[in-house]
Amino acid sequence: MLRFDPEKHLYWLGDRPLVSVTQALTEASIIDSRWYTEEAKNRGTAVHKACELLDLDDLEFDSLHPTIRPYVEAYLQFKRDTGFVPELIEHRVYNETYFYAGTLDRAGRIGKEKVVIDLKSGAVEPWAALQISAYEACLSGHYTRMALPLTDTGKYRRPIEYKDPNDFKVFLNAVGVAHWKRNNNIKMAA
Repeated sequence: MLRFDPEKHLYWLGDRPLVSVTQALTEASIIDSRWYTEEAKNRGTAVHKACELLDLDDLEFDSLHPTIRPYVEAYLQFKRDTGFVPELIEHRVYNETYFYAGTLDRAGRIGKEKVVIDLKSGAVEPWAALQISAYEACLSGHYTRMALPLTDTGKYRRPIEYKDPNDFKVFLNAVGVAHWKRNNNIKMAA
């Protein structure tokens, strides 16, 4: 049903192309990616992969690059401190009503509380609230939404919890802009 092209970062539901969460936020000019470096992007990808392997119990710590290891140690410490148990790991989700999709970092439990967590290996931007609300809306039931800042010191910073019920409404506006641009063949400005 849901298909994903990792090279082009494109999602489809059957034959229908979907807007990705990141594309919606970028096309609505909420995310300005001009300031993101290739180095930061590569670090984020490596941190996510290593944390995924950690959650799948398939990580060899000795194999980690020294620049990645502290971020993974920070995530491990968060799990130990909170008892977080991931149930969905780097999981592709979609919303059939609004025709968008994305890959959530983690959904799981801290005690009895259901949480959606986005791992951040750089600055936590304000749009993270919208991003995580989009993922939550693809799941069944209510989840506590949070960003988890991981640092290069091996420690995590206090998780940022998002409670504004308007976050998803704002995200839906971004999805609407992205769909409108596509329907009217309007390309992103370079």
